[in-house]
Amino acid sequence: MQNVKWREAMAAVGVILSLLLVAYEVRQNTEAVRGETLQGIAEMSLQVGLAGFSDPEFQAVYQRTSSDLQSLTPLEAQRFNWFYAASLRVMENRYRQIKLGLLPDDATVLGGGAGTYQHPYFREYWGFSRDQYPLDFQEFIDLSVLPRGLPTS
Repeated sequence: MQNVKWREAMAAVGVILSLLLVAYEVRQNTEAVRGETLQGIAEMSLQVGLAGFSDPEFQAVYQRTSSDLQSLTPLEAQRFNWFYAASLRVMENRYRQIKLGLLPDDATVLGGGAGTYQHPYFREYWGFSRDQYPLDFQEFIDLSVLPRGLPTS
């Protein structure tokens, strides 16, 4: 009888150790996913930034229109639209990863303080493209990104 109780106790300890091992492996996997997610987002951010700012023509337009948005041509506006659409999709991806708990809830991870969102054209772009984004992301941009940019006219 005592032998049966001893076996049952050992089996219970074995089950507990197995559960602890599974929990450890899940945690390790979660950390690996976080790392891969951060790496993927960093690569996307880099691609968008390089696509926009490795082009001397876009750099010149960006600088010129920082103080003179009225000089923006329709073609230049299209380039800004592409740039901000790509940038915001990367930011939305980061935002969703934070909501899923895969990234830390940290504004620096989102990149909302980046100077690109302080350019006068960003406010204009957001004004006509806002409805293309989910409501919670719209609210995030309205409350966290726009206030860091230029004052509303």
